[in-house]
Parts: sequence; structure tokens; C-alpha cells
Amino acid sequence: MGSSFKVPFLRHDFGQIHWESVGRIIVFGWQKEKYLPVKIAPVILEQAAFGSAKSNVIENFLKFVPESERAVFEAWQSDFNTVDNEELLEVLDGHSCRKTPTEDNAEEILQELAHKKLIQEPAYVIEQWASILSTAISHLDEISSVYENLQPTESDVALTTQELNSSPTTMPVERSENTDVIYIGSTIKPEMSLPYSTEIHSSNLDGNALDDSNTITFVTEDIFNVEDQSVFGVETDEIKSVLVMEGESVTLNTDVTVTQRNKILWKFGDQGVLIALLDDNEVSLFNGTEGRFRDRLKLDHQTGSLTIMNIRTTDSGLYELNIKGGPGARVKKFNVTVYSHLLIPVITRDSSQCSSSSSSYCSLLCSVVNVGHVTLSWYKGNSLLSSISVSHLISSVSLHLEVEYQDKNTYSCVLNNPISNQTQHLDISKFCHTCSEIHCCGVTEAVIRLAITVLVGVAAVAFVVYDIRSRNAV
Repeated sequence: MGSSFKVPFLRHDFGQIHWESVGRIIVFGWQKEKYLPVKIAPVILEQAAFGSAKSNVIENFLKFVPESERAVFEAWQSDFNTVDNEELLEVLDGHSCRKTPTEDNAEEILQELAHKKLIQEPAYVIEQWASILSTAISHLDEISSVYENLQPTESDVALTTQELNSSPTTMPVERSENTDVIYIGSTIKPEMSLPYSTEIHSSNLDGNALDDSNTITFVTEDIFNVEDQSVFGVETDEIKSVLVMEGESVTLNTDVTVTQRNKILWKFGDQGVLIALLDDNEVSLFNGTEGRFRDRLKLDHQTGSLTIMNIRTTDSGLYELNIKGGPGARVKKFNVTVYSHLLIPVITRDSSQCSSSSSSYCSLLCSVVNVGHVTLSWYKGNSLLSSISVSHLISSVSLHLEVEYQDKNTYSCVLNNPISNQTQHLDISKFCHTCSEIHCCGVTEAVIRLAITVLVGVAAVAFVVYDIRSRNAV
């Protein structure tokens, strides 16, 4: 509600294969009809295709946030003195911004918020799309022109609807024998501007088996439904995804002004446990099951918005807002995911990959412990070399890297989740220099060799002593 652009976000049932399939769908549409899903923020496609954002990130961000927030931000940009300071602070707090806004730092703060929301949070999705989009979309001006020319207008929709109604034979509806996905064939030309009307057969997601007719189809069931708001972090009357770091405060906004006729109820979890109530301008807060939310909830008596302070990972889950009475009656749901603070990954020499002293390669491990819902990656400069993702809590995860001793490139190991990252830079001279076998092959092997040497020496001395005594006895 109030946002023009959408941003993909991680969800538990969408993994690497699914997002790569989405990327191939985007590429297919681009190659066949110069078609792009224009509701996705341009900077996301640019980051995936070119490795950097070419469009104005702040402008993209302002088209992503609700209209109410956009108005506050734009007023701040144009004239700081006209902005309601409390309202501005409340909006910034909703984005977990802890900096004090001034007349001079609007661009700086908005740039940081925009980069976090549009680049950092969907980083995993961008990573899956990068190898696919980078080979298919090579010119920035083409993307820009598509976004400028394909934005749907009322006349476009009216015209297309009229065409479809008058030509029913151009929209054959079929059901595949091999799948439950229904696919509808339709010719989408650039001037028609109906970006989310069709589906693609799920068995053709590898991009190799699609026919060459003028029928272009896009998946909307199971893989990529742009109209399914649960796939994108946008505000709707159905569900909104909220990602937050452990220890921060998060506000779930109602986006309404409460009247005395309204009754606000906030519930948590699958069981719908009541945690907050606003009735007749009186606020009631509840601790939840086993005192989960004790002294950590706050309810705005004017808007009914709920704030959770010092949020914990155990606070992750579904929050339901129920507004009863008056014209503003509605139900709204928030899927809140709380991420733990990330530890800095540790780089060590991989003794299990010990090679001879004449080898020119050095084996390394990047490791982290007690993590979940993260991706661990090795980078060479800005290029991704390898990565591993874990979707559940795991005691430890490691990623191997092999480099030459004389390698002069810069390497780094990055641990990230959708909202934060930690980086450890590799000092090759510290781990990968010409060295003795004791250093290269590990302490355990060195100790064994030393022990054998000592035993052989002791045995030799014993033999000499025995021989001398034997001769003296004779």
C-alpha cells in the first residue's frame, strides 16, 4: 500500500533453485520480448546484471516505502524546517535508524536506508540472479527504456482488456498432463504493458525446452507470483514481511488514525494469543505465553501501532492486527523474522588438506559456529568464488579455499543474512608462506614424527650401552 516498487525477500520455502528459476524466467521474457517485471525496483535488476546499482538508489527507495513515509522523507529533503520532527523520528525508528536527523544529513541517511533495504536485504536473491542476468542483460539504456516505456497506464489496461475480451481465441486455457500448473498463452508486446498476466510451464524452467512461437508465458504459481504479495516485502492488507536484528525495537504500523469507534487487537503466533488491546482509548498490554513479552511492548493510543522493544529471536512469528468497528475495520498480518548478531568468520589453515612442501597451493578454511539462516561465501576481490547457505541452526559451517602461495589478489570471507554481514579479510602472508612441514602439515603429525625420532634415538643409545656391557663381560 502506497509503494510503487517491490523488493524480493527470503522465505523459508524459497531456496537457491527457486530463485534461479525466477532469474531464468526474467531472462526468457527479456530475450523473447524485451520484457521485464517493472514492479521490481530497477536497482535490484541492475545489481544482479551489472554488479552495481546504476539508477538513483534513493529515488527507488522513495518509490518502495508507503506514501506517508515518502511524503515525510521528501519534505525532509526539500525543507527540514517544515517537517514534523516527531513524525520523522518515528519513521526513521521504523527503519531501525539511530542517527539524529538534521538539515544536512538527509541524503546521507536516506542513502544508507535505501542501500540496506534494496541491496543488502535481498542480497541472497541478487546473488542467485547475478550469473543468469549478467549474461543476458548487457546494456543499461535498455533496462532504463523498458522501465520508462512499460509502466502500465489506465489507457493501456483498458485497451488490453478490450482486446482480450474481443479476441478470446488468443487466450487458450490449457492444463498440462504432467503438472497441475495451468498455463495461459498470450502474446505480450511492449506497448501492451500487462507484466503479470501469464504463466510458464514449470518443467521449462531451465530455459531450454521453451517453444519459439510468439506466445510468451510467465510462472505465477509455486515459483514467482508477482501478485502474491507474500513473496515481496511490500505493505498489503494481507501480510507484510518484517526483518529485524536481535536487540532492536520494531514498530508494526497500522497506518490508520484510531477513532473511539475502533477497537484494536494484536495477536501473536499460530494460536493467536492476545498481546495488546486498545479499546475506548484505553491501552491494555499482556505478557504473552510464559511472560514472553514482559515489559517489552508499547501500543500507540492514537494509531494502534505496536512496538516490540529489545526484540529476541524467539519473538519471530506471525503478528495479527485486527481493527474492529467504524469504517477502518480490517485485518493485517506481519511475518516478523528476528536475526541474531553475526560473528566475524574465522580463517584457518586446513591441515586436513596438507600437501608436500613442494606444493604451490595453500588450503584454507573459513568457519563460523552456531549460526542459522545465513550464507558463508569466499570472494576474490568483488567476485564470488563459492558459497554455502544454511536455513536452520547449525553448530558449525566451513567453506574451503585453495590459493597459490604467491597469489597477490585480495580474498575475503563473508558471512551474511538478509539484513547484516560480517567480513574477514585473508592475509595470505599469515597463512600461506613457504614453511617447514611441521607448520604446513599440522602439530599432530609433527609431534608423531618427533616422538618416533626420539624413540629411535633411545633405542640406538640402549643398543650401544648393551654392546659395551657385553664386551666388558667377555
